[in-house]
Amino acid sequence: MEMACATQNPQLLHSSLTLQSTLEYSTGNYRSAIAIAREGIEIAQNMGDALQYLICEAICIRSLLHIGEWGEAKLHLANALQIADKNGNVFAATFFTSAMGWLHELAFDYEGARCLCAAAMEQVRDDPGSYNAFFVLIRLGLAHLVSCPINT
Repeated sequence: MEMACATQNPQLLHSSLTLQSTLEYSTGNYRSAIAIAREGIEIAQNMGDALQYLICEAICIRSLLHIGEWGEAKLHLANALQIADKNGNVFAATFFTSAMGWLHELAFDYEGARCLCAAAMEQVRDDPGSYNAFFVLIRLGLAHLVSCPINT
């Protein structure tokens, strides 16, 4: 990270921040992941790089959801969805739609979660092996499980 900062190369610095925030996220250091991802978001905005921006937003949003900062996560999700749609990034739009479903699930709005994840599922039908398909199926399955009555 120090070397990336010393080079004054924004792409290298952003890549280092993305990697570091991903590592922090994967080890459960969510607040650290958020702080580092926010640095990456700022650099991506300054570079005008929507893809790098969305990558850092994804890390930030997932971390916010894990620590229960749902209001802030919702704001980030709305912004990320808008940018993904504006840039025609179907993969990112699908991810953020399913993440919005996750937020609804956490707030016990299972019907809202089911609707959002069903919409995201339509986007991943042609790519069943992708990360998005896996994530959407988990979210959609849980939303169905808790929102549909079980007949015994």
